[in-house]
Order: sequence, then C-alpha cells, then structure tokens
Amino acid sequence: MSKNLTYEIKNQNRLNNITKKYKLYLPTEQAEKEIKNSQYEDLGYAKIDHNRKERLGVGEVVFCQNKPDEFLSKIYKTIYKEDNEVLGTRATIANQINKLAIKKENT
Repeated sequence: MSKNLTYEIKNQNRLNNITKKYKLYLPTEQAEKEIKNSQYEDLGYAKIDHNRKERLGVGEVVFCQNKPDEFLSKIYKTIYKEDNEVLGTRATIANQINKLAIKKENT
C-alpha cells in the first residue's frame, strides 16, 4: 500500500470519527478543515504535528534550547503518548533525564 493511499485512508477514518463525534453530516469543505485541524495539537506554546511521520517518514522533533522544563515535559508526554518516541535537539542533560523519566513512566 502506498504512503499516499495509507494517508488518505487515515484521513477518511478521521473524517468518520469526526462525524460520529458530532453525530451530523459535514459538508466536504468543513470536513476537510476539520481533518486539517486535527493533524496538529496546539498546547498554546507548541503545536505538535502527530502526522509528520506519516507524511515525511520522520517523526516530530523538539527544539529544546531555552524552553522551560515544564513546557518540555508536556511536549514530551504529548508526543510520546501518540508516537512512542521523542527526539529532542539542543537539549541539556537535565532535558534528556526528564525525557527518559517520561519514557519510563509510559512503559
């Protein structure tokens, strides 16, 4: 199965979930907008792209430099919950220890 077909099937599944959730029929334009918006999770200080791995073959990467530990913890947990792996760049040793602790919590 090609990546594009797999992606289209997953989007169709998202559309079905959205229509079931709201128990209504959505016009195509609205359904497309809902699918597009469901691909990102907005934490207020970071947007998590959960479908990046499907589209590009590489999962979401966190730029850690100058981010507070509380933000990084929430970002790590959010990504790990969906993808079971987190990659952080420009991370301090404390950031890495935090990431490992979160991974251990979830295994």
